[in-house]
Formats: sequence, structure tokens, C-alpha cells
Amino acid sequence: MGKRFIFGIIIMLFACLSMTSYALEWQQDGEGWRLLDNKGSYCTDQWFYEGGKQYYLDSSGHMVTGWTLIGDCWYYFEPDGALATDRWIESKYVDYSGKMLTNTYTKDGQYVGADGKSMDRYNPVKPIEIKYMRAHMTKDGWISPNIYFINSSGKIISSISFTVTPYDALHNVVYCDVTGCSTTEKTVSGPFYPDDAGVCGKYILASDGTVVKADPYTVTDYAKTFDNCVALDKTWHGGNISTYAIAGIKIRYIDGTWEVVNPYDVIKQNY
Repeated sequence: MGKRFIFGIIIMLFACLSMTSYALEWQQDGEGWRLLDNKGSYCTDQWFYEGGKQYYLDSSGHMVTGWTLIGDCWYYFEPDGALATDRWIESKYVDYSGKMLTNTYTKDGQYVGADGKSMDRYNPVKPIEIKYMRAHMTKDGWISPNIYFINSSGKIISSISFTVTPYDALHNVVYCDVTGCSTTEKTVSGPFYPDDAGVCGKYILASDGTVVKADPYTVTDYAKTFDNCVALDKTWHGGNISTYAIAGIKIRYIDGTWEVVNPYDVIKQNY
């Protein structure tokens, strides 16, 4: 029994000594650094953790640097290959996991768009900016709101749908005498072309908050002029309507795409 046990130990030691032993090892070639695993193969398409830092090895086994797309997410790796986390990089923000944030707010309160860039840093424009609203009553008792706005989307708008609600002098919701409805959706067709700040538009918002026709000979700031006005013809019927509110806006562009706009973001009564 003792001889067989000793013989078994010898066989195991011999087998161990006959195996080649590898340790994790960084190797550099003409394209960068690669990691050799304990089986003598290069690690590929995987994360590697060392010294409290994270690295990523691409399909060729090389350690990545700079902006890198992994799956559906973008990450930024420092020149030494370490993953950057929880900070701004080139007007973009990476969270605690290293992922670039999109279409959300960062921890310091800035909004980043679909491309990851801070919206505040390149000042995107709103698709439209409503400068003035008023309503008039036709001879047959129908209320028709007028909406003056700037098309600041940079694209041609084919139609706009406004959801509007009327109120009386006490700010109570008013119902239409004919339809019995309060909130109504009206769609107006364009085309509505983008306003050009370098060209005098048809209207200008006066200092008293009213809209007047723009005179190209007297206007000094064409950026305050605009071309677009829509009339929501025969929206409600009734004589007790004092004002109205826009509850929703839906824009259709000439390329067929739609955009839903929050009215509170685009209604502006003065410059």
C-alpha cells in the first residue's frame, strides 16, 4: 500500500513538471498591447481588470484606447487603456460604469442629446417658437385663434396639429355650443419654411407684445422678424370665451417624420 501511494505521487509530480506553465503577460507589438492568458493564447473581446482599473481587449486581442463601441454602448479609454468613468470627455459624459450617456441628464444637471453631446454646449434650437397668440370671433359666433411662430427647426414643416382648450374670464374650461367639446385638435397645413434671421419676415413682435407687419426699411434686427402664422378657423362656438391654452403640438415635416413638442417649451411672449 505504501509503495503504491509513493509511486502515485511520483507520477503526479512528473506529469506536473512535464506541463508548460503560463502566467498572464502583457506583450507589445506594432499595433499596441496584447494580453497572453495562462493557456498561452491572446485574450480577445473581453474586459480585463488590473490594479483597480478596467481595460478592454478587442477582436485582435489589442488593448483599446479612445472612444470605443462595445455592444450598443460607447466607452472612452485613456491613452494607457484604462476606462474613464463618471466625468466629462470632449463635451460628452460617461457614467460610473463608463457608458456614454444619451438623451438624459447628467449628475451635474446638464442634458445630453442622442449624440451624447451636452445640449447647453452647442445650443440647439427648438423646432418652433411661438411668439404671439390671439383669437378673434367671426360674425357667425365662431372663435378662431391665430398663432404666430418661428420655424426654427431648419426643415420645411408640412403640417402642425394644435390641441387647444378655451377658458372664460374666470379661467374655467368652456365647452363649445355646437360640438359640446372643450379640448379640440386642429391641424393646419403648410408648407412652413424655416425663418431666416438674415431676411426680413412678414411680422415683428413689437415692444408692447403685439405683432405688427414688418417694414424692411425700418427694421434694424431681422432676427426678430418671422413669416409664419396659422389660423385655427372655427375652433369653438360661444361668446363667453376669454382666452385659450395650447395643450399639445405635433409637427409633421416634409420628409414624413413627426415630432411631438411640449407647448411650455416653445411658447415665448417676448424676446
